Amino acid sequence: MAHSNSSTAEDEHTPLSETSWSEGAADSKEENIYKQKHALHKVLSELFEENVFAKPYRDASRVLKGSDPAHNGFPEIVRQQGPKQGQWVIREPEFWTCGFFPGTLYALLERSIRYPGSMRANSPGLRSSMIISSYLLPLCKSWSEPPHGMASRTDTHDIGFIIMPALQRDWELFGSERSISSIIQAAHSLATRYVLAAGAIRSWDCIVQKDVTITNMEDNILIIIDSMCNLDLLFYAAAQTGKHRLADVASSHATTLLKTHLRPENERFLDAACGCTEYFLHRLETSPSCVEVPVPSDSGNKSTRRGRYVPLWHFDAPIENPKEPLRDSSAGVIAANGMLLLSQALAGLGRHTLSRHFFEASIQIVKDTLDVCLATEKVKVTTSEDSGKSIKVEDTVPGPTFDALLKYGTVNNYEISMRRYANHGLVCGDYYLVEFGDGLDSYGFSQL
Repeated sequence: MAHSNSSTAEDEHTPLSETSWSEGAADSKEENIYKQKHALHKVLSELFEENVFAKPYRDASRVLKGSDPAHNGFPEIVRQQGPKQGQWVIREPEFWTCGFFPGTLYALLERSIRYPGSMRANSPGLRSSMIISSYLLPLCKSWSEPPHGMASRTDTHDIGFIIMPALQRDWELFGSERSISSIIQAAHSLATRYVLAAGAIRSWDCIVQKDVTITNMEDNILIIIDSMCNLDLLFYAAAQTGKHRLADVASSHATTLLKTHLRPENERFLDAACGCTEYFLHRLETSPSCVEVPVPSDSGNKSTRRGRYVPLWHFDAPIENPKEPLRDSSAGVIAANGMLLLSQALAGLGRHTLSRHFFEASIQIVKDTLDVCLATEKVKVTTSEDSGKSIKVEDTVPGPTFDALLKYGTVNNYEISMRRYANHGLVCGDYYLVEFGDGLDSYGFSQL
């Protein structure tokens, strides 16, 4: 909260620390911006390399050959050990994560169309962004078909996660009337879960765990802080249609949670956002030293220590194995995306020092995540087949494969949970990693 309260007026950039991604302060604003972009391109180069496009493409093509997502489901996790390690585990099509895999494909498609300069393709056949788009578009359409049929669901507050990652991009890139209709329908479906007496949207209908059972919806309303992530659906649909009730429902829910889920001193949303972010960064910086692990340096001559900014799966949980502390890489990249948005909002208010602080923190998190969690089992595009109608993707190094981009995700490791699983690739982690790259593209930072 200290940063939030102390930055009430327009402030100036301060010199960067030794741990900053930038190569240092510049003599002029224009030179400084150029150096920042140039340094960022080097620091996060893996975020835009061919592997990030080719792996989801291969996975999407392979899974479609043997199944229909509408009936068989969508990728959720990739186990790092045990049965079927390295392969996507398919979850039922109604599960709340079903929108992230189509969203990843659409995020890559958006990158190829809007930000072609950021696509780092090694294969000569992929040097044209139009070629990349032509390969991705049919897969995007196939994988995004099932979410259309879920727009009428009123049994979940996660409908925003299901609908928005793919269909918002389909509407904005191609003007698909069907996609915007599904978005609007989904927003109205979510609004049916609004409980007027509570001023909030019901998250879950019930909860059944080892130590707690709540099933009575007449006397209880279950609300989790994650519900804030689906409000974008309501605001977006309201802006598209002019139906202010959708925005009113979202605002009411957010205002209620500001009082019920956050500390009383967080009277304003911006203070709450900055305060939560500062606390998250504080917990990263004060985590035990075992979170830092040796990784090869950029020069390759020696190793350096990374991992402090890849969060533990739970900051307060005991660390059972200090040699391999349990992490959640998806939580880190999700937080980094939030910091990118927060940085943009603060810059618009003229609070540039705080904006830069959160921007640099987001870069630090993603850089650490790439160094520690990016799967070393990378892939590459080799040759075209079928007269250019498809492409061939191979492992860079023959041997074990790993379908997800990131490792070391944790869905749930609570002792009281019916199902515990950790140390795996996670579909939402991959989505938000690609989303972060697109966010940098929108800033113009990666297209050099």
